[in-house]
Amino acid sequence: MIQWCRYAIVSLALLLAACAGERGTSSVPVPGQPSAGDGAALYLIFFAFDSVDISPLGQSIVRKVVEDAQANPPIRVTVNGYADRVGPAGYNQALSEDRAEVVVQALVRNGLRNVNIRKLGMGEEQDAEVPVGGRHVSVKLHRQ
Repeated sequence: MIQWCRYAIVSLALLLAACAGERGTSSVPVPGQPSAGDGAALYLIFFAFDSVDISPLGQSIVRKVVEDAQANPPIRVTVNGYADRVGPAGYNQALSEDRAEVVVQALVRNGLRNVNIRKLGMGEEQDAEVPVGGRHVSVKLHRQ
């Protein structure tokens, strides 16, 4: 019970941080804007706990990635999947790889073609550009 309460509190904190980002008070990246590190356009697709299903909001982000890539073709695309730290590391590694694969399939299904797509599952490793933690896929359009 105590472990579940800790998980619920952490989840609520992450949700509040993500919501704060929607109001512009957090450093969560704006979709399609250059990221701080390498100037690539960055898009984030968040997932529910233990899920590889892309939400309706995630589907709209996938369509936005494809639209932006078709308007200004990138040299390459990187798709990195992440998981949180709940559960065994091996399971989370596989989950992050599955999330990245699902997003790549959705990008191709929505029309992203003739581009070099690099896909990685990052497991529990934290994404430096996303302060709210795991359970997401980052998509970067590299134009340089």
